Amino acid sequence: MTVAFRAAFQKWARIAAQAAASPSLHRAALYVLSALTSALIPFLLLPILARSLGPDGYGLVGAFTGLVTIATVLVGLNTHAVLVTIYYRVSEAEFRRKTAACLCVALVTAPVLWVISVAAGPWLQRITHIPAGWYWALAGAALGQFFLSVSLAIAQVRGKAPQFAALQICNSALNLSLTIILVSVFAWDWSGRAVAQCIATLAVGLVGLWWVSGRRWISLNTDKDAVRQVLGFGIPVVPHSLAAAFMSSTDRLVLIALVGATSAGHYFAAFQVAGVTTLTSLAINQALTPWLFRSLANRSEEGDRRIVRVSYTIMALLVIQGAVVAALAGPLMYLAGGSGFEESAPLVRVLAISMTFNGAYYLFANYIFHAHRTQWLSALTLSVSLFQIGAAIVLVRLFGPMGAAWGSVATNLMYFCGVWLIAARLVPMPWFGRWSVR
Repeated sequence: MTVAFRAAFQKWARIAAQAAASPSLHRAALYVLSALTSALIPFLLLPILARSLGPDGYGLVGAFTGLVTIATVLVGLNTHAVLVTIYYRVSEAEFRRKTAACLCVALVTAPVLWVISVAAGPWLQRITHIPAGWYWALAGAALGQFFLSVSLAIAQVRGKAPQFAALQICNSALNLSLTIILVSVFAWDWSGRAVAQCIATLAVGLVGLWWVSGRRWISLNTDKDAVRQVLGFGIPVVPHSLAAAFMSSTDRLVLIALVGATSAGHYFAAFQVAGVTTLTSLAINQALTPWLFRSLANRSEEGDRRIVRVSYTIMALLVIQGAVVAALAGPLMYLAGGSGFEESAPLVRVLAISMTFNGAYYLFANYIFHAHRTQWLSALTLSVSLFQIGAAIVLVRLFGPMGAAWGSVATNLMYFCGVWLIAARLVPMPWFGRWSVR
């Protein structure tokens, strides 16, 4: 038995050593590190903003963040998502033309969004309590995020993991430092966070475009066909992305409209603490996507089984992670927000469940993008988001913030199950051994 154990140990040691020396693993580690750093920013800012602004001010921060999430979908009409899916299928020249087409779409839609947001400012102020004079920042933050997304997509598909990590970490560092300076040093209110987010994303997004254009990875010329093709991919995804943005923002927007900024602040603080569970999900998705698309482009029976094993392992880790966050909800909430936010701990326990389902969604959405059948995802997301809006209004009126939390759990469970079913039908995989959903 000792000899057999030693032989097995040596075998696994050789496998581990080969994996550690793999360039793919090194790139994946950089993707994970940069994604974790970027996703940590809201959590790192929570102790500063919560103590400086209190529940009322932090509620306005949450409302503004939700509006930026929605605005980001409208700038560029989600066309940047096509870059990751087409890189392995088209020529270099065509890829550069389509990248330029994505930027052209953004440069047209951003001014339109700016005019609409400024004109709708008084109406939005009645709902969100955010002063009408600050809605210009929505277009700036959204355009900067689109520029950054294009730069990151190009770095990712070209295997430039160090540059990918540098862009994300620089964006995170600038975002964090500007917020601290404006809120803590200059004693700005919630608007300090809004201005910091706008400046940081625009600056790093422009630097990212300068970097990729310097390597001639973006063509300065495009054509109507390229614009039409990227819009053909992006526009069907807009209902999905817009509905997903509403799904991630509806609860706090409904709370601030129906209950007030204080309740929204407690909820948003709990949302950010529970959002620690999404750090792993986002990081793994960043690292997994290139490998998954390559594997799906060159499918084999053993490759499909490997994808399934990896997916189930990640799902198990997400469940364990959610359970740990729920168990430590009290200490985490006190550490993050201080004594003024201790009553938010029960919300963290419920939202940790919701975030676990949301994180598992990423494992299956990529199959739908690979199949270029995004209209299925749009239909599902739109249906689930409409359910969430109705559920949030009813549950918030009945149970306040806790109603919003349980509505989020129901919504993300429906969404996860629906995406898995659609993905299994479009790209059959051995999720249940030899049995596939067809």
